[in-house]
Amino acid sequence: MNKTTQDLINAYKSVFDTPSGEKVLKNLIKSAGMLDVNPIKRETDFMFWEGKKAMVLEILRILKMKDDDVIAVIENSEE
Repeated sequence: MNKTTQDLINAYKSVFDTPSGEKVLKNLIKSAGMLDVNPIKRETDFMFWEGKKAMVLEILRILKMKDDDVIAVIENSEE
């Protein structure tokens, strides 16, 4: 892993490894519809929701969060 990639990972961690960051991450997970079945009326609706989910999944991938870590964020962060 090169220094630029590691610096980016560290930047993500410095943002999301805080109580406020966990609160924001929980909001992103919810607002991306990752905890719900999203209403699909048109094909573009599907693409819209999948795009939102993909962005949150990218954040979780960079943070190297496992399913149990994500569940903990959802359950433990303040509303």
